[in-house]
Amino acid sequence: MIEIRNVSKTYYPDKSTPIPALKNVNLMLDHGEFVAIVGASGSGKSTLLNTLGGLDKPDSGEVYINETPMSTFNDHQYSDYRKDNVGFVFQHFHLIPHLTVLENVELALAMSSYEKKEAHQKCVHALREVGLEKAIHQKANELSGGQQQRVAIARALVKSPNIILADEPTGALDSHTSQEIIDLLKRISEQGRLVVVVTHDEAVAEQASRIVRVKDGEIIEDRKQSKRDSVQMEITEEPSRKRSFQLKSAFRLSYHRIKEKRWRYFLVSIGISIGICGFLLALAFGSGIDNYIQYSSDKVIDSKKLDFKKEQDYMVSSDYYELKKNEHIKLVQPEFELSARIEKKDIIGFDVKPLHKEKNRNDYALPKVLYGQLPKDEEHGIALSESTAKKLLKEDGKLEDLIGKEITIKFLSMDEITSYPSRWDTQKLKISAITEQSFIGKEYSYIPYDFHTEVVKRSRFIGKDSEITTNKYEVYVDYKSSITSVVNQFKQSYTITTPENVLKELTKTFKNIELAITGVSMLILLISSIMVGIILYISVLERRKEIGLFKAIGGRNREVRWIFFSEAILLGGMASINGTVLGIVVQVILNRVLEAKIHFELLHIDVFTVLLTIGFGIIINVLACMIPANQAAKLNPIQLLKQD
Repeated sequence: MIEIRNVSKTYYPDKSTPIPALKNVNLMLDHGEFVAIVGASGSGKSTLLNTLGGLDKPDSGEVYINETPMSTFNDHQYSDYRKDNVGFVFQHFHLIPHLTVLENVELALAMSSYEKKEAHQKCVHALREVGLEKAIHQKANELSGGQQQRVAIARALVKSPNIILADEPTGALDSHTSQEIIDLLKRISEQGRLVVVVTHDEAVAEQASRIVRVKDGEIIEDRKQSKRDSVQMEITEEPSRKRSFQLKSAFRLSYHRIKEKRWRYFLVSIGISIGICGFLLALAFGSGIDNYIQYSSDKVIDSKKLDFKKEQDYMVSSDYYELKKNEHIKLVQPEFELSARIEKKDIIGFDVKPLHKEKNRNDYALPKVLYGQLPKDEEHGIALSESTAKKLLKEDGKLEDLIGKEITIKFLSMDEITSYPSRWDTQKLKISAITEQSFIGKEYSYIPYDFHTEVVKRSRFIGKDSEITTNKYEVYVDYKSSITSVVNQFKQSYTITTPENVLKELTKTFKNIELAITGVSMLILLISSIMVGIILYISVLERRKEIGLFKAIGGRNREVRWIFFSEAILLGGMASINGTVLGIVVQVILNRVLEAKIHFELLHIDVFTVLLTIGFGIIINVLACMIPANQAAKLNPIQLLKQD
């Protein structure tokens, strides 16, 4: 079954003399034998055992498993050999203390493709064989030493391996419990399995069917006991299971790890949660601003309006008719600047724009009315902006109470080119409506179009039938898509301001705010990810024996990585969910505050944003885990399993 031919092994400690562990060792072992490898500390017996188990590789010579040389194995085949053929039993048990007895045994099947029910039955059966079927739900750290060793044996047996390798299995036990363990190992060998026990206890060795004595790396005695012949019998070998690493095992280990060190992970998760909250709010702010800009383009900044301007020159009738020739231009009207003020205790100043004539109001953008109705063409009414109306309110007054009230307003319109002195034109107007306060752009109040023209003429001393000079036209096109062609046709003759130009600077400001929030959030996440990396590096140091055990039972490097990736995913997932919930709460609060001012939810969070944020948080943690996980995967299981 196992044949060792001329195997030698030398260790080369750093800055120390080379240590020969095995020297030209030859040995043949078979089914049903209970072999005791005996020797003093440093004699090479543990190296021999690790070589049999595929944990260590010889420098020279060959180990044959069923006539197959192990030198032909790659790393994956070594792992598969340990997974399917070898069960390790250690002196110090190497149970995971925060797992139950059953979960410790189930760990041995984590790399094999067993159905859940089948795996459970095998583990219960293995525990029944060692007399622990009533303790399956106890935590490993609640058991006595003898019971813990029985769990370790059950873990080795559950895979139905051909070989059981026990390294000082009685070294940490009293004499009575030691005898129980040896009797159990003898029964296992009598079932047809090869049992190899490393021991320095002669009393234990004398109960074996064969004693192999090692000294200074050489076999000095290989003796079969006369009291019992080795058992030669056929055993039913269970076919090798396809490797199928059960991620739930990795997540279970990580969950218990996080639960055990919950305060440490909780403190780290606070930083991640704050960073994720900021990241979510940055996304929400960006999405909300995009929505608000679109909303404003329909209500405040007309998406089909272009501002045409001549620098230091007036528009004339030829300009008007030239513009009207374009098939995409539907409306051309002069634009005049008009400011106003209400003289109360404090002067309330504001800007005024004309409303579209009623026949055009459905085609172009209109301010959103909060209270009242926009004044009709023939009315001398005014729609005050919300911010201006609030300045008129008395203490504890309501905006709706202003509707219908008459106020005295002074208007002033200056010539855009000459700035020719104009007079204040005083008008008594009825407040017809209160319009929504705009969060972007300039704030305006509105009066009917024809009345606006009359006020400008009076302010500039222009006769009733005379034309008002201006260097600006408002040009309205049929569709947004027509803007580019219109601009291209007239850009040589006029300075043209598009809706995009109007929003550009505002959008830039908002984007800078969004970038600032994102930048701070990313900085917090970077610091948090470094903390996660440090915590997981500490976790690697603290879980050395767990990693060693995982490799000994057949775990590959990538599966070791998954143990730490699962820890990062759980930590990142929980922290990201907490940060997302915090972000949603902050969003609700901020939206309520802002909605009272601008009547719009400026922060917008949807399902996609939530999923993106949680996923981003998990990815950040997984990336932080890369270095510790790779370090864990590269560790030598032999060094990991040594008792400090």
